[in-house]
Amino acid sequence: MSFVPFDLLTPLLVVALGALWSDRAGVLNIALEGQMLAGALAAVLAYHFTGNLAVALVVALGFGALTGLVLAWGTLDLGADPFIAALGLNLFLPALVGWVSFSLFGNLGVIRLGVAPPAWFGVPVFFLGALALTVATQALLFHTPWGLRLRAAGTSPGLMASRGLGTKGLQRQALALSGALGALGGAFLALTLGAFVPGISAGKGWIALVALYLGMRRPWPVLAACLLLAWTEQASNLLQAVRSLPSGLVLGLPSLLTVVVFVATSAAKKRLSAHFSRKE
Repeated sequence: MSFVPFDLLTPLLVVALGALWSDRAGVLNIALEGQMLAGALAAVLAYHFTGNLAVALVVALGFGALTGLVLAWGTLDLGADPFIAALGLNLFLPALVGWVSFSLFGNLGVIRLGVAPPAWFGVPVFFLGALALTVATQALLFHTPWGLRLRAAGTSPGLMASRGLGTKGLQRQALALSGALGALGGAFLALTLGAFVPGISAGKGWIALVALYLGMRRPWPVLAACLLLAWTEQASNLLQAVRSLPSGLVLGLPSLLTVVVFVATSAAKKRLSAHFSRKE
């Protein structure tokens, strides 16, 4: 057991960063659960047929970006409700994954790989990649003109329009990037496990959205929130070995803590907001 549960933290962090990009652009992506699942299968299939880890990751990224563009087409171009469109994608992608798996392997079960993701001085390279993505997100989103415009698309679309700047292009880019990171998180999960398993995402796409708001929609606090949630899941996994504890309660521990922390954080934010309002 590691103090930092890299295998639990890494995919959650990558997906939460994907949620951050779309949220900041004003088009929150709630299709991340399906994108994770699709990215996991895409990476496993690419590695199965090529034996190349880099190719597997690129294929997952490309497929995830494509799903993000499909979501953007439905919401930005066709005017579909973003939540309904994303939920539809969450229903369609698992069905597509099942069909592809059955067509290629004749079953919907486990697809095993003989893969061992590399490590650098004992630290998984996938985690170092997730850390690099956190740095890149902080730099691009908060320290570049493009990042400033993308955030303005989410907070001040009227101001953008008054200056002759459109928001759809930026939001499309954000959704494509969000989908790519969602799929990459699924790829990291599957390649670390060394297999594709039906339902491998196991709700992590939804938990990533919680991490986004627990982390106050900023990269480094999001990393801290993901670490807290990963520790909780690790504790839940360890407690399952204690037979005197109800298994249902142990399995629900991560979700329970997520809800408690989320409610407590929301209440604290409201009190702080009310406090400063009274002072003004």
